[in-house]
Amino acid sequence: MNRGDAKTFTRSLMASAPCVYLATVDEEGLPHIRAVSNLRDKRQYPGLEGFFREAENPFVTYLATFAGSSKARHLRRNPRAALYFCRPERLFGVMLSGSMEVVKDRDVKRRLWQTAWKAFWPRGPADPRYAVYRFLPDGAKGWSGGESFRFPVRAPSP
Repeated sequence: MNRGDAKTFTRSLMASAPCVYLATVDEEGLPHIRAVSNLRDKRQYPGLEGFFREAENPFVTYLATFAGSSKARHLRRNPRAALYFCRPERLFGVMLSGSMEVVKDRDVKRRLWQTAWKAFWPRGPADPRYAVYRFLPDGAKGWSGGESFRFPVRAPSP
């Protein structure tokens, strides 16, 4: 698969995977992997499609979590992380490696906000427990059912 096809495939998978798997490293250096909401999934979050279309890089993504969660704790200690988007029934998957940064921009947090999240963060996007992270990828490696691929990703400067 050439680089252009691999990038198109990756963007398509990012926009259709029902969840994304986040890998972090804990305080003891052990990996932790968990499923998180894929805010890029057009079916689940159609209102965010425009937000991601405006993104500075088609591979940058965001996730929401509790500020005191284990993933937030891990990322404070070590911002290096990986995201894995997949369609297991088709043997499609791509891992993006890179780093996470806390989003302090209130407008970004407000634009990503979903009404259903009120159950978790009753004060809405201003809730101090509502944290948003921006994932800045530096590389992609994947499998498209019959072919492996990899390519570098240029993340924008923070």
